[in-house]
Amino acid sequence: MKLDSIGLIAIDTCVVKSLLLAEDWLDIEIGRFRYEAITARVNVDISADDFNNITALHAADIALFNEAKKIFVARWEQLINKKQCITHKNKKLVIHVGPPKTGTSAIQYWFKKNRESLISEGILYPEHNLDGNNISSGNVDCLITNRTESESAHYDHSKARKVMQELNDSTADMLLLSSEHFFYYLPWLFAYLPNAEFIFYVRHPLSALESGYHQQVKRHKYTRPFAMPSKISFQQLDILTKMAKEFSPKLLISYFDEKLFHNGSLINDFLHLLPKKSNITANVERINSQYCHEAIELMRFCNHFASNDLLARLDKFLQEYSQSQPSFSYITKTDVNNFSSDMQHQAKLLAKQVPQLRLEKMMQIITNYAPRENEAQHEELDFSDIIAKLKSKDLLLVKKLIDEIDNKYISEHFSIVELLALTIKEKLLLKARKVFFLAFKSS
Repeated sequence: MKLDSIGLIAIDTCVVKSLLLAEDWLDIEIGRFRYEAITARVNVDISADDFNNITALHAADIALFNEAKKIFVARWEQLINKKQCITHKNKKLVIHVGPPKTGTSAIQYWFKKNRESLISEGILYPEHNLDGNNISSGNVDCLITNRTESESAHYDHSKARKVMQELNDSTADMLLLSSEHFFYYLPWLFAYLPNAEFIFYVRHPLSALESGYHQQVKRHKYTRPFAMPSKISFQQLDILTKMAKEFSPKLLISYFDEKLFHNGSLINDFLHLLPKKSNITANVERINSQYCHEAIELMRFCNHFASNDLLARLDKFLQEYSQSQPSFSYITKTDVNNFSSDMQHQAKLLAKQVPQLRLEKMMQIITNYAPRENEAQHEELDFSDIIAKLKSKDLLLVKKLIDEIDNKYISEHFSIVELLALTIKEKLLLKARKVFFLAFKSS
């Protein structure tokens, strides 16, 4: 049987390209897949003598593999020619892929606010929505079709062609797309948008770990206490490295560290990365900031029982409250010291694989990182102030939280429940407000 009569040929050393070829051959849309299946692969070094012996022993198999690989390469080129989208020669496409927990909310908020000014400088940034906390998914809808009951979210070729045509037909010199969700679709972006440039930020893994925990508690009803894993790695950078090795994309890498930001801020640093420079001054606002210690523990408790509407109202208050409170960290200096030498070893290995990755910057990220440790975080938490201010701000929210508390959580968190309980005066105040509202409504 001739090899070229086989419907699908996959190559182990090009596993991601093989998946994209399979997607096309089966005429299906593959959603985001688990990168861990790729990053977990380990190459084994063998001696020259062993390699020569294996080559001699399996000469026929190797010849067959080489023939199959030629067919694989030809089919890959056919797929790329069929599905790739290319900008006109004088146009640039820049895609910010995050990754998550590297300031994407702040970047997207600033670019949305400054769209008109950017357009006047030839930079096109598509419109997108913001939620009540000025957070969004960015421009994900420009390239990705959302999940439905019948199919998973996936890279959308028709959307890509449409947005590329809009860029080519516009007077803009550059199109900027930003979404941390793009990080989960790197194979499609790298393969089908070959002349795009991709912005990626590197963050210290411990810093990203803690920020991710805050996000889980704040937005995803997470209830478990923070726990330090036994191993820490530059996981997202490792994923990018393996994808880049297979696709050779144009990468614009920077470092999520206040001491390393160009002109002292994330937005200025991001603007500096862009291939088309802007003269706009970046006035930075803090978006999606972390909770103080009492705030995150109060939210973690309420995540056990509260409805989504109540949690959204509580989140807004806790973010405002936390801005005036001292910062803290679950991570100790001992944790940092325990992982430091392994972090440096990983950085050296990664820097050898990605030419755009600067080892000295990686080392600075590691040495600059210091947890926001303070004496108060080692003492027993006092919720009296935060709950008193919550009652002052939104007494009805407190009442509704009390109404939804499940009895099984009361004993474990009695100090919080006791403070949340309404006094007779507070109950009378709520009743008076209700009477006033009904009287006003009927008048």
